[in-house]
Parts: sequence; structure tokens; C-alpha cells
Amino acid sequence: MSRRLRFVLIVCALLFVAFEAASAWMFGHLGANLTVRAETKDAIHLATTPLTPNTVLIVGNSLVLHGIDLDALNATLGPSYVARKETVVGSGYQDWLYGVPSLLDRGSHPTLIVLGFSPAQLVMDRPPIARTTRLVWTAHNLERYTVDRRIGLTAASNLVLQHFSAFFALRDQLRQDSRKLIVPGYAAMSHDFFDGAPLSPDPADVAIAAARLVQLDSMCAAHGARFAYLLMPTRAVDDAALEPMMIEAGKRAGVPVLVPIPNSALPVEDQLDGYHLNAAGAAMFSARTGAALRAISEVSTPGVVSPGS
Repeated sequence: MSRRLRFVLIVCALLFVAFEAASAWMFGHLGANLTVRAETKDAIHLATTPLTPNTVLIVGNSLVLHGIDLDALNATLGPSYVARKETVVGSGYQDWLYGVPSLLDRGSHPTLIVLGFSPAQLVMDRPPIARTTRLVWTAHNLERYTVDRRIGLTAASNLVLQHFSAFFALRDQLRQDSRKLIVPGYAAMSHDFFDGAPLSPDPADVAIAAARLVQLDSMCAAHGARFAYLLMPTRAVDDAALEPMMIEAGKRAGVPVLVPIPNSALPVEDQLDGYHLNAAGAAMFSARTGAALRAISEVSTPGVVSPGS
């Protein structure tokens, strides 16, 4: 090996180390990532005690981030319950199909796991995002995903690099965070841009949703936990149309479906941006969610659960 080639390789190695170190620092200090790290730590340490025999873990995306007020939720649940939430903005079903077992494998022991999605998000098919694959998933569940989904070598290598390299995981986040800084109202516009046109009700969606609920329910049962689906209201046209179909899917799957506030009953003044709940809406929704959670803890027959049921 010539001296020049050796010099070039050493410089490249040093640059790689420098980029990775800088990316790791930046990735660890982004606000959204700090939230995920803190919530992941809380979720992993969630366990029952003699004083709190009922532990609830609610997972989801920005709808849960803005829509679940833990203080209001825990106040309604009472002293025998402890509830925590784990939110990853932009996450979809695939993120949590492998994210939930990752949390359980890392030590989380909730008695009830709740997936908080809007109706459209439950049936939508989107790939996992870098924030989840790096901060939540274990390497074992990442491997399971690549095998189960039979993704190509390029997609698989990207996931592996995102999981083990902060530089590769940081790329997508920098693009997202840059848009939030540059584009006014990006959070509200991103729903329409990334999710596309509103979904039209399709009878096949019932079967899709039922199969997905069964998947998570079986996985939770294998770890000794119960599972429920929390329907997050948005007042979006497609969510309102799909809502009764998701309720039917829950009945078919034998999974409790919590509907604290139907889309048609959500006041517009309780929304932050026409899609997410604001602080007042979150407090009201969380109190009703607490009542619904207590209701399914007291009955064994699955079905639709609202505060008045």
C-alpha cells in the first residue's frame, strides 16, 4: 500500500468518526428525540406493584403526543393505576408492531397496552421511520421486520445503518426539522402532504384493521399483557367515515375499541391545528379515556367502550 493511499484512508476514517460523533451529539440533543428517549425509559421501567396493580402503556404518534394528558388520565384512573405514554411523531402501524415487542423485550411489564391511532392511520401502510428504528426497536425486532416484510437488500441495509449509525438516522430527521423551521404551519400541512388524499371507506379496510389488531393482541398476550385500540379523533373526513368500520374490526378481532370521543362529537374549539387536540381538548379526552380504560379493566368481554358504557 502506497503512502498516499494510506494517508487517504486514514483521513477518510477520521472524517467518518468525526461525522458519526457529531451526528450522535446532534441526534441526542434534538427535542423530539429527547422526548422519545425519556418516554422509552419510563416505558421500560413500567411495572406493577402491590399499590399499583394496573399499569397502562399508550403508544402512538403525534395524536397521542398532543391528545393524551397524563395528569388528567392518571387522575381519572385513580391510585391503583399508573399510565405512561410512548410517542414517536410520524410513526405508523409497522413502527409499533415491532416497537411494542421491543419495549417488552427491554423490560417493560404493563398489564394493558393501548395503541392510539386515528382510523385512517390504523389501515394506512407506511414504512417505519428512523427515529423508531434507532431509539425504540431492538436489533432482534429489526431483523424480524426485514424477514417478515421481505424487503430488499437496499431497504434492509438502510434500516441497519439507521439503527446502528447516528449519521444515517439523522438524515431524515434533519429534513423533517428543517421543514418545520422553514415552512410556517408545516405540522398541519404534513398530514395532507404525507398521508395523501383522504381515504374512502372500503370494506377491505375492516379486514385489514381486524388483522392488525389481532397481530398486536396476540403479541401482547404472549407477553402476559392485554391489548386495546384507542380511537384518536381528528374530525378529518376520512376518519369520520372509517370510524364505524374500525369499531366493527375490533369486534371481529375480539379487541376492545375505546371511543372516548367520536369524530362527529369532537368540538372544533378543542383542536390545535384542525387535526391534533389542544391542551383543553387533551384534558377532556384523557379524562374520558381514563373512564374507558377503567371500564375494560372491569369487564372481560371485548367490544366498543365509551365513557358512558
